[in-house]
Amino acid sequence: PILKGSIEALKRTSLLIIEVYGFKVSPTCLLFHELSAYLHDLGFRLIDIVDIMRRPGDKAFWQADAFYIRNDHPVFTRDSYA
Repeated sequence: PILKGSIEALKRTSLLIIEVYGFKVSPTCLLFHELSAYLHDLGFRLIDIVDIMRRPGDKAFWQADAFYIRNDHPVFTRDSYA
């Protein structure tokens, strides 16, 4: 819901840092892959993930902070590892 209300601001945004989830933590929460697809449609692409948290019982991915930048950023012009 927050992103839907900020469509105009996102047009002037170059970096997003968003908490992402592996499980539905609220009725309106998007799962990590759903949020990434939504942001892709808005012109953003994942560049990094930090502070990964896993559930203590089963070690399943719980949440992390994800960094998204514009998909036309020069870093994405090269697909090689090195």
